[in-house]
Amino acid sequence: MSPLLRIARFLAAILVFLGVATPALATGETVAVVIETAEGPLPDSTVQAVIWHALYESHGHRALFLPALDERAVDALRGSPITTLVKVELSWRPDSARVERDDGEVYLVGGHYPVLDTTEYALDGDVLRARYTWHTEGPISVFQVRGDEPNRFISMPEVSLQETISLAVEPLRAPVWREATDTIEIPVVLAADDDYRAFYGEDDWKQVAGRAVSRANALLTDAGIELRVVQHETFESPEGVDDLSGLLETLSARPIRVHRDPSAPHPVKGADRALRIGFTAQTQLAVAWDAEMEDVGRAYLPGRNLIIADQAAHPGHDPAWDVAEEGVAVAHEVLHALGIPHVHGDDLLMSETKRGSVYRMSASTAELARAAAACRYTHWDAITALAALSQSAEAHLGDDLDLQLDYISDNLAYGVGMPDPGRLEPGRLSALTNVALARYYLDRAQEDPSNAWQLRQGARAHAESALEQAPAWKEARRMTQRVAAVQPRKTAAPTVHDIAVSIYGAPDGEDRWALPETTCKTPGPGTCD
Repeated sequence: MSPLLRIARFLAAILVFLGVATPALATGETVAVVIETAEGPLPDSTVQAVIWHALYESHGHRALFLPALDERAVDALRGSPITTLVKVELSWRPDSARVERDDGEVYLVGGHYPVLDTTEYALDGDVLRARYTWHTEGPISVFQVRGDEPNRFISMPEVSLQETISLAVEPLRAPVWREATDTIEIPVVLAADDDYRAFYGEDDWKQVAGRAVSRANALLTDAGIELRVVQHETFESPEGVDDLSGLLETLSARPIRVHRDPSAPHPVKGADRALRIGFTAQTQLAVAWDAEMEDVGRAYLPGRNLIIADQAAHPGHDPAWDVAEEGVAVAHEVLHALGIPHVHGDDLLMSETKRGSVYRMSASTAELARAAAACRYTHWDAITALAALSQSAEAHLGDDLDLQLDYISDNLAYGVGMPDPGRLEPGRLSALTNVALARYYLDRAQEDPSNAWQLRQGARAHAESALEQAPAWKEARRMTQRVAAVQPRKTAAPTVHDIAVSIYGAPDGEDRWALPETTCKTPGPGTCD
């Protein structure tokens, strides 16, 4: 769908000074928000998410939502560096928009527009004092349904709220602050296919993709990780690719090569391990389940490549559309690339299916992401990295053993790199880590016949150590048996005759080639002239 009309009834931001003393505001960690909503077309979780994104976009704040403006709110602020609270009262009013098509035909589309009364409070000792208040009435947002009958129009209340909230938070007087945090930088390469460059422009696509990355960074803050763009590149989408998985496979077939800039004052650590985010404007590759849900991203779990498609659903695929969805998709798929699975619930960043905007990350997702990012981009010792990965996998990946093993082994391989067999002492590792390494080496042995014997030996050492550490663990016993089953049998060395047959074939009518006798003079042990 593409935007057809955004009709604003009345848009006003009236700032009223309430005549209270203005206390000196201390630097805080974020801004507190209380929302009071009347019954309307959007769930509370979507309203929260829209406000969260607007505050971050306009002021750099990360909202802390409190249930009510009462003594508990005062206690929450006194126990934190926060000194500013914003109360938002939201109500919805029905109305209709008059839509005139190019052919002169007129349609009347019903919908709702948001009305906001916003008050900023400051903590003065043990009292929250109102400092400013303002009133904002938003637009009705109407969009024409793409690919449907020409008279099919819908109202999008979430888009109306996004536009209204963005205006409503502008007068906020709270100071802009940044808390110093220990952030792990993840280098990323941004890649655009031919459709994406054609739609946004050869000169502008980098800025559009960069906005999505910036929004993703706001969402990834809870995990203490930040994406840093180190390079841009282009690629061509091949003919015949009809889904995002196919396009991801195409992108992944290209090696990731980051060209270092020797003049850069602060070179990015781990740039050779960068993730690559591919962008496409082929909206037909996105999978739409219904009018509100859409699948716009793909990533390997874990991996280094991900692909993001423009939204096909409303309003979608529009150069001016930069609310939150592309940033959410980037953050979601980056976490998949770090080995993070979906979580239960429909209002979290890693929800398998979500409706409306989201901003929250579960605690388990944050810890898994932090450990994976640390392994790939800060840990340079395999033992330290494996210990962190194993601990996070056991704590947060439940009973999904395959996911645990992939999370450990693949993140190590994409980070410091998988050591050669024999370089790690199995006794220093946990049973889970030993099983993960055993499976990794065994799988690699099938892909690398020239080093198969050494890889199988490494697999056997780690599998046997896991069984010694956890004799009752079925998976340790199963892995030991699997390794034993694929150990190659010892065979006699080939004779000269065997070599001749392999080269020339067997002689006609003869069982063996007639080979000349050789004489070896042995002046000393183990040598032959």
